[in-house]
Amino acid sequence: MIGGSPVSQAIQQLRQAFPQGVEEGASLAPHTAARLGGPAEVLLTVRSGEELQRAAELIWSLDLPLRVLGGGSNVLVADAGVKGV
Repeated sequence: MIGGSPVSQAIQQLRQAFPQGVEEGASLAPHTAARLGGPAEVLLTVRSGEELQRAAELIWSLDLPLRVLGGGSNVLVADAGVKGV
């Protein structure tokens, strides 16, 4: 992640909006039922539907991929990880 890249800019904006919920390169294995999988380029944890809506609007406005993990069941994450948020 290069300092001027769209993802780096998005991380800065996400950290401003959600100071406690942004992690770069976080393993997704602890967040899935199978306990398998590589890192998320950016992992954002939200605590409410309203936060999810605000996050989705911000991420979409930055033209970045967004994936919602939910409870982590019925999901397999590649060892290579996931691009985007």
